[in-house]
Amino acid sequence: LTNIISGIFTPLSAYSFMVFCLLYVPCISAFATIKREMNSWKWALGIAAIQISVAYIASLLIFQIGSLIMWGGAVMNVISVLVIILCIGLIILGVAMLIKNIYNQVKGRGCGCCKNCSGCSNALCEDKKKNK
Repeated sequence: LTNIISGIFTPLSAYSFMVFCLLYVPCISAFATIKREMNSWKWALGIAAIQISVAYIASLLIFQIGSLIMWGGAVMNVISVLVIILCIGLIILGVAMLIKNIYNQVKGRGCGCCKNCSGCSNALCEDKKKNK
């Protein structure tokens, strides 16, 4: 087994893979908890996309910088650059959504989960919807 794994992974690719595994969405129960706490599939999927994007960018940068140091040249291609741009875009979109939500709560516009929200939390909005 050791020979098979060492044939698949170089030390640099193994380190890059380890960083990706440490940073991506941890498990389905954590994802379900995010969905329940945020009371929105949009937020849960957005957070998962941000985590996967950050994990991919970090592992790609580690591999590219390590390749540059070890072999004197980066092995970046067009697809890698496009994926990096897409991941950075997802991160920016997620941060913008988070800032918008915080801004709405600070300005008294509420969380946005119901039309007549007066700054309540998602749990209170759910109670209001059930009582109507």
